[in-house]
Amino acid sequence: EPGTWTVQYRAGIGPPKSGELAAGAVAALLVPTLAGADAVHYGYVWKRNADGRWEDRANWNCINPPGGPCNPAENKGYPNLAGDEAYFNAGIYTRRLSVFIGRSDIRVAKIVLDTRFGINFSGSVFGQIILNSGLPSTPAEILTTDQAVFDQFGLTQFFVPFVNESPLLVTTGVNAQLLVHTDIGPFDHGLTVRGPGETILGRPTTYT
Repeated sequence: EPGTWTVQYRAGIGPPKSGELAAGAVAALLVPTLAGADAVHYGYVWKRNADGRWEDRANWNCINPPGGPCNPAENKGYPNLAGDEAYFNAGIYTRRLSVFIGRSDIRVAKIVLDTRFGINFSGSVFGQIILNSGLPSTPAEILTTDQAVFDQFGLTQFFVPFVNESPLLVTTGVNAQLLVHTDIGPFDHGLTVRGPGETILGRPTTYT
């Protein structure tokens, strides 16, 4: 199919030893309780040209994808429920960023990446990202936008595990690279990878 690329597997690629998860910890992480969609979901933009914790409200600006302001009573401060969207596209980033996930119950429907410097997503022993669109049969998404030039040092890397509670669609734009070091699973909702950029799996996953 035009625009759809084969996922690559490269042996031996992985995070530093200090960031590796014990095998038992991984097994324990990938069996969460399924969550339903929240009544209200928002988008959140990473607003700092700096490293930081996903769960720190000071790192995000709330946006309302349908339009209008975020209701302060419904603004959770950071993407954290099924249907929420995370945007790394503030247009202010001047270097590679590191984002740390400490919780095991972070749910998000969409992650949008727009930076030529790349981002490292890492986590604690219990840190993970649960991909849940909030709508039945609707895929969650990871989208890397087109870049003007190719930079081999500008790839975005995920060192934190994904749990797939929805079908997952990964789209990598022109001159963009995305490297997933950890598992994507365990639910059998499917993984679709599209180009024209490159998506690399650094280890076998539930879908390979």
